[in-house]
Amino acid sequence: MLLVKKPGASPGAKLHYRDIGDYLTREEKLAAVNGSDVGTIDWKAIVPNDDGDWINQRNAAFSDFNTMSAKDAPGSSIFNTHSRGLTSARDAWVYNASNKELIDNVVRMIDAFNQQVASFRSKPRTGAATQVRAEADAFIDLDPRRINWSDGLKVEFIANRPLLFDASAVRTAVYRPFNKQRIYFDRRLNERRSLLPTMFPSTGLENLGFYMTGAGAQKPFSVLMIDSLPDVNLWGSEGGQFLPRYTYINHSEAEQDLLSQLTQQQDPHEGYELVDNVSDWILADYRDSYGEAVTKDDIFYYVYGILHAPDYRNEFAADLRKALPRIPKTDNSHDYASFVTAGRELASLHIGYENAELYPLGETPVGGSVDNPYRVKKMAFGKGKDRTRITFNEHITLSSIPEQAYEYMLGSRSAIEWIMERYQVRIDKASGIVNNPNDWCEEVGDPRYIIDLVKRTVTVSVETIKIVNALPPLSLADSADSANAE
Repeated sequence: MLLVKKPGASPGAKLHYRDIGDYLTREEKLAAVNGSDVGTIDWKAIVPNDDGDWINQRNAAFSDFNTMSAKDAPGSSIFNTHSRGLTSARDAWVYNASNKELIDNVVRMIDAFNQQVASFRSKPRTGAATQVRAEADAFIDLDPRRINWSDGLKVEFIANRPLLFDASAVRTAVYRPFNKQRIYFDRRLNERRSLLPTMFPSTGLENLGFYMTGAGAQKPFSVLMIDSLPDVNLWGSEGGQFLPRYTYINHSEAEQDLLSQLTQQQDPHEGYELVDNVSDWILADYRDSYGEAVTKDDIFYYVYGILHAPDYRNEFAADLRKALPRIPKTDNSHDYASFVTAGRELASLHIGYENAELYPLGETPVGGSVDNPYRVKKMAFGKGKDRTRITFNEHITLSSIPEQAYEYMLGSRSAIEWIMERYQVRIDKASGIVNNPNDWCEEVGDPRYIIDLVKRTVTVSVETIKIVNALPPLSLADSADSANAE
């Protein structure tokens, strides 16, 4: 940007801009303007719109579409509620590929916390709340190998509330795309759980929903259907929002007494009522448009189909960066049905990725003398960043990966690259905790889980692109029709 100050009053300035595209490398950016100078570049004069957008201006039609959640439009939204993902503030401690390692880490931290609570309790108090907080800050042991402190945990410490390990809090979460981890899902050891306890209140109470990039995200818009607790940074950073199919209401006592917590005799499913998260209002609206046969399931999968439509993502790219999606209606029942069908197929594919067909990749044969040949440390592309080949480990190379598979993007990475990035042995620098994806293989009883997951992810990627490319052009209903329906 060149800013030139000139003397005297000015009626205003003109801003000229050259858009060379998003997510380019340094070399690609320079190549776009190579051979040009300030006078010959194809500048475009831009004027901010009413929303204050200078570039990447929002589409005015977007505001006419149905909002996603009642938090944004009470009484006239598609869903009744949504939630951010889980913010633990101590991922290394409460996430792990190994159930055993997770429990060991959590118990070790609880023991260290309770020891410090007991020691601090024995010290005299001044009485002033601010002084007690200062004394606590000075007292606590900040050794990251024993505890990962956060504001929420400090509140528990000052309140003199020891922690109690709860075996039922060990659950499964989606940490990153196509990467499940064990999670210790606990109100006191997770910094913020938002409304997730109403969506996944207990092991065995099933649910599903899609996780989207959040408003203001710098990464490309992405959405993924999941059936387990979502981490807040499922896309790697920036957070997101989860839209569940259902929520649960607990009609039993809000808190169990201490005895029942200790004995764990209470049925964890007792008292829960399943509540449909698709609103009655949107059901009536869609039936008015597409007929009485429309169900809430149909609407749920229609939304998932629309969110994958290239026309929708391209036309409203600027809006999707700055706000939660709004969902348009197609102008005919045939296209509506096509998006419903595509949404169902995509949801089945994405939730069932662990059971997808194995894509017929080439695989280096391994002799029987190699002990456990499928353990992985860190995968890498072939020489020269050859994406048709992946070096799985020192024994095995996978080959013949189709380039089309890399078209399925989730945030800044393809699905395949998420697998390569997540399934590697990690050691947390602060705590020294090891998170080894091979432990997951052992616990599920499948030594080939990770290598087969690569093949399954190729299948999921290729099939996703086929479904998306077969979607009909997005022909939108007149906004006046929506207004009349409302």
